[in-house]
Amino acid sequence: MNYIFDYGATIDTPGNHWGKTIWHAYERAGVPIFEDTFREAYVYAERYLGSHAVISPTDTFHTTLSHKLRLQLEHLGYFSEEHRDNISEGNLSESALLHQQLLDDLYSMTIRNISESKKVIKALHEQGHILGVVSNFYGNIEAVLEEFNLRQFFTAVVESATEGIRKPDPRLLSLCMERMKAKPEETIVIGDHLTKDILPAKKLGCKAIWIKGEPWSDEHDKLSEVAPDRIISRLNELLD
Repeated sequence: MNYIFDYGATIDTPGNHWGKTIWHAYERAGVPIFEDTFREAYVYAERYLGSHAVISPTDTFHTTLSHKLRLQLEHLGYFSEEHRDNISEGNLSESALLHQQLLDDLYSMTIRNISESKKVIKALHEQGHILGVVSNFYGNIEAVLEEFNLRQFFTAVVESATEGIRKPDPRLLSLCMERMKAKPEETIVIGDHLTKDILPAKKLGCKAIWIKGEPWSDEHDKLSEVAPDRIISRLNELLD
C-alpha cells in the first residue's frame, strides 16, 4: 500500500490547525489579547509570507516559526518603535522575550509531536509501504523534513510553493502518485483538512483518512459533505 501524508497539522500536530496551536501558546504566555485579534495577526502573517520572499528553501521550521511569530507580534503592535529591542548591555526587550518564549514553547511541542509521528512513519516504511508528502508550504518543506530526520522515509515530496499549485487542487496528489509510481486505488491519503486533503483524495479514487483535531474554522461541520474512509485522532492509530 502507498501512503501520502499532508505535513502541517498532520505530522507536526495531531490534527490541530496551526492557528489554534499558536493561539494556545499565546494563552499560555498570558498575552493580553482576544482570539479574534490574534486571528487577524495570524492571517496577516500567513499572507505576508505567501507574497514576500521571507522564507528561503534552506530555512528550517525553527526559522520559519520565528518569522511567523515576529510578523504576528509586529501586527499586534510589538516590535513597533516603542517596543524595539534594547540590545544595550545585553538586555532584551519585553517584545523579544515574548517572541522567544512563544518560539521555545511551540518548537518544543513540535519536536514532541514529530517524535511520535516519526515512529509511525518509520514503521510504515519498514513494513515496505511507499510513502509521500503533499503540502501547502513555503518552499522549504524539504529542509524541514531534513531538520526532523524524516526525509529519508519519503519517496516523493510535493509542495505547493515549488509546483505553483495549492491544495485542494488534486493535481498535487496526482503529481505525488506519479513520482511514487502509485495507483489511486492502492493509495491512502492522510490529512487534517476535509476539503484540502480528504476531498481531493476521494475525487482521485484514493482512500482517505482524516486526522481529526482542533480546526481553525467550521471544518468539522463539513463531515456530512466529505466522507473519509476512516477518522483518527493520532497517527499511531494507523498501526492498529
